[in-house]
Amino acid sequence: ILEKAEQNLIDLKKEVLITMNDIRRGTGIIKNQTKDTHYSIKELIELTITESDNTAYIKLVNMIGKDTLKKYGLNLGAKHTMEGKETDSFGNINCEDMIIYWKKAKEYIDSNHKYNKILKKYLQNPSTKLIDSKTIKNKSFIRKYGSFDIYYHEAGYIEDKNDSYFLIILTGLNKHNNKKNFINKTAKKIDDINKILVSKKQ
Repeated sequence: ILEKAEQNLIDLKKEVLITMNDIRRGTGIIKNQTKDTHYSIKELIELTITESDNTAYIKLVNMIGKDTLKKYGLNLGAKHTMEGKETDSFGNINCEDMIIYWKKAKEYIDSNHKYNKILKKYLQNPSTKLIDSKTIKNKSFIRKYGSFDIYYHEAGYIEDKNDSYFLIILTGLNKHNNKKNFINKTAKKIDDINKILVSKKQ
């Protein structure tokens, strides 16, 4: 959407009506609205990223078209974009595809694209952060979380001058009380492994 907006094919200020029939259960805050409400496309992008808002996300997917989104993902090199049932607008994910998506996001953020700073701002400030800053030694973490039923993921990349790497955790412990502890222990192990790899390269 941001790429198309940069080409003047989409107006981010355009308002989209979210009716009560559009509301999707699960994560997000739009589900709390009590009447039909207008949101700009830019607001829907922000809510999709920062709140993992299902209603905003589905509205954007319908606007773009699932086939268009699938083609975009496959062109990046992903293998499972929008893979699933015909009625599924979320699809499946694995670490390999996730890294491909994040490489594209990082490339966009590190470029001179018109909306790169906006995207980075959203990805730096999600409403849910299970990985504590101290776990990754207070490094900048550009991230997106996802939560559904037993599944939880927190993924993105660590932005550091001498120690940048992708950090992707996918787990089926979403309903377990020790979820946060498990995810932070895993993140610390990944950070420790990366530190060893960096020292070996040096």
